[in-house]
Amino acid sequence: MSEQTVLLPDGSDEGATRRQYKLRLRGNSLNPMIDAATPLLGMVMRVTG
Repeated sequence: MSEQTVLLPDGSDEGATRRQYKLRLRGNSLNPMIDAATPLLGMVMRVTG
């Protein structure tokens, strides 16, 4: 057995192979979408104005 075999996951463990980024959100709003959108809105306002 001179060949090396590569064991690949069968697809059941798909989530473990992808990168998952943990981004800290600003603010303590009850709505995390607002916390995520606020810095982006500020960046757009600076770029356009």
